[in-house]
Amino acid sequence: MYTSSDEEEALLFLAMEEDNLRRKRKWVHKINQERLQYGEFHTLMPELRKDEKRFFIYFRMTVACFDELLHLIENDIRKLDTNYREAISPEERLSIALRYLATGDTFYTIGHSFRVGFSTVSAIVTEVCKAISTNLQNIL
Repeated sequence: MYTSSDEEEALLFLAMEEDNLRRKRKWVHKINQERLQYGEFHTLMPELRKDEKRFFIYFRMTVACFDELLHLIENDIRKLDTNYREAISPEERLSIALRYLATGDTFYTIGHSFRVGFSTVSAIVTEVCKAISTNLQNIL
């Protein structure tokens, strides 16, 4: 037989569980879920590749230089898809890092433009810079 104390404990437990469920953040923000449709890489990059001058203004390098750099580091910056989400491609990762390096914009600004998380931008910039340094140390 349940006592009023047992019922109170059960209700308190259920209330705490409900509160915990409400507080959980979304894994990927709705804005970032639309990266493939509206992110700068997926909307602007195809157009920039057609216009060498604008591509250079945007990334501070030519299309050929971008492609060569991507070829040198892509294996170091490639991530695998998971059951939960598709990985950001090496080309998009390089674009995010180069845009940051070309403009000095904040991770927040880059994150909003490319529709990725701010901490993701930070991790990508760090990883790409390390890959560039590692792969180009013998060339430079």
